[in-house]
Amino acid sequence: MLKLAALIVSALLATGCTADAGDDSTPMGGSEDDLTLRAGYKSLRTARDQAVYTGIAVDGQSAYLASNDRTIDVVSLKTLKRTKTFSRIAAEALSFDGGKLVACGMRDDSPAGWPAPPSGGMANNYVVSFLDPSSGAVGKEIVLKLETYLGTSSSDGFVDLPNMSCKVSGGTITIGFAQEKLQHEIVSFEAPRADKSVFDFREIPGATRTKVGKARRDRTITGFAISAQNGLTLAAGGYGIDRVVGATTKELRKAEPREHFVDLWDGGGATLLAVDNDGALLTLDAKTGKTLETTEIPDWLEGVTVRDGFAFVAGRKGIFIKKLAR
Repeated sequence: MLKLAALIVSALLATGCTADAGDDSTPMGGSEDDLTLRAGYKSLRTARDQAVYTGIAVDGQSAYLASNDRTIDVVSLKTLKRTKTFSRIAAEALSFDGGKLVACGMRDDSPAGWPAPPSGGMANNYVVSFLDPSSGAVGKEIVLKLETYLGTSSSDGFVDLPNMSCKVSGGTITIGFAQEKLQHEIVSFEAPRADKSVFDFREIPGATRTKVGKARRDRTITGFAISAQNGLTLAAGGYGIDRVVGATTKELRKAEPREHFVDLWDGGGATLLAVDNDGALLTLDAKTGKTLETTEIPDWLEGVTVRDGFAFVAGRKGIFIKKLAR
């Protein structure tokens, strides 16, 4: 198991990246002082009023915010205003890799008249899309079919959908999977060269699979981070933060009351960044999980990334920017 985890780390660091997938894109440029002046929280109006943001990626002078209504809003970091919106993209998590914006998310691909599959009439697929960050055009799509696997978790025709998270770096796609009755795991594979690929989730060619403990009702995976120095660290929702050590999943930090960890950022240093659903960006000791700093944010938080010395946090209704200590 340690070998599999090492393979994932090696793949993610193939381009010298030691952090989140946004790190191999071009520098933001412009004046750091200008961005520092806008540090803090900014509420935004999503393209559709009922939508909420679920993930974030940053490249150049733009932040890209994934929404739960299959849209991606592009926000200027100079003005903190929405400049464009990409539509009809399954986007729950975002990364930048090789100059492409990569969106990952669940999508119902059942055609009209499709016989009801195990989950009650849907054909749930997890889709990874590589987009042109200027136009939003999809240049490559990987579809991972989930229905057959999810059907093995139930005998009554109804299944719980999994928690899935995704990061892409150096051409490697890494996905977290957690479902109450199925094996929790981190799955890593090279992005296919073809423009369109369709695989069963359990039969992805060349994939390495790191089992994360056992499928237990008191743990989950809502997000993850990987670095060569700290290995694989998991956000476990309301159950704290876990770390995978060899074949063992250990609790790095217990959740305090009201904490619900949904995403992590690990640059391979002495600290981690963690976002708590209930409005806090935490700086943690990477070895012990101890809180070193807490930043309160007036939003329900969903994702975090780091670019050029700044942390960028996606709230459901806005964006938070913080200059990090050097």
